[in-house]
Amino acid sequence: MAADDQLPVSLNGPTILDYLSAQLAGIVSNLDDLVFEHVTASYAIFVAYDKIKKSRSAWYYLQLAITFIQILGLDHPETYATLPDMRWATLSLKVYYTV
Repeated sequence: MAADDQLPVSLNGPTILDYLSAQLAGIVSNLDDLVFEHVTASYAIFVAYDKIKKSRSAWYYLQLAITFIQILGLDHPETYATLPDMRWATLSLKVYYTV
């Protein structure tokens, strides 16, 4: 890993949560690149912000995860029937119900 690729972990500077939030914000401007992992990342950031009692930020990322689910069509049962891998379909459905 190059020095520029390392995650920031400084206590006085940006945190890993700040880094992840910034990376995820970039996908919002280009929804053509949206994938399932963005749903799980948004939900994980929601949980992290909720854990540190930053409610406004937490709710934003939960809303983002829900929006990503809707854009990917995971809120429609027929989406799961078309997925070729049953394990992937089951995982996607579990994430949908968790969020």
